[in-house]
Amino acid sequence: MNELFYASISLLCLFFGWQCWKRTLRDMTRDSLFDLRDEWRDFFIKNEFSMKSKEYVAVRDMINSYLKYTKDFRFVYLLLFSAQISNSLSTHLNKEINHRLLSENKMIQAKIGQIRWRAVSAIQIYMLLSSLLIIPIGGLSIVVTLFSIMNKPFAVLRENVKQFTEKVDSLNPRTIELNVLSAA
Repeated sequence: MNELFYASISLLCLFFGWQCWKRTLRDMTRDSLFDLRDEWRDFFIKNEFSMKSKEYVAVRDMINSYLKYTKDFRFVYLLLFSAQISNSLSTHLNKEINHRLLSENKMIQAKIGQIRWRAVSAIQIYMLLSSLLIIPIGGLSIVVTLFSIMNKPFAVLRENVKQFTEKVDSLNPRTIELNVLSAA
């Protein structure tokens, strides 16, 4: 009887711990996205570009979409989205997104590329670490980390997650951007 009681308490603690982890991770991701939005604004102010330009508005709206839908991003939903979307629709939407985020100014275009990459990276990490799939991925990463250089375990863990996200088509930046901007 004691075992059942302790198992129940343990499961409740795990459940509440998981919920706290997901909220904390969501808040950290949103903080990163707010920082990106501020960086984008500061870049335009510093370089005296118009805050009404199509580039500024498009990137700001993209980041706002990420902020708005962060809570809804789930790895499983992204897998379903990527399985359901046709290649032709994906290609069409990708062209539309790229066109919307295109600038003739090379400095602005370079900054757009950096902002897009960092925003997608933040969402990728959020989706992976807030998914129950983190348990086997984390276990594998720990084993790999133990066999790697011991003075850089976090760098190795981050690299392993990055390699994993590059191999899973559903986690590529194009699919994430399609999902975010199709929801907006």
